Amino acid sequence: MCDRYGLTYIEQEESYTSKASFLDGDRIPVYNADNPSEYSFSGKRVKRGLYKTKQE
Repeated sequence: MCDRYGLTYIEQEESYTSKASFLDGDRIPVYNADNPSEYSFSGKRVKRGLYKTKQE
């Protein structure tokens, strides 16, 4: 279906999807239990379902 409309489909692991902001250009890292790392994201999750970007 993506080919039909010229879209690229990328399957994304979801560990950080509620913290990263597309509007701010955040990259979504892949969680690795064997090598846990700290990541910083530009915006802030205010509460469930509400994310505030760094952009105003």
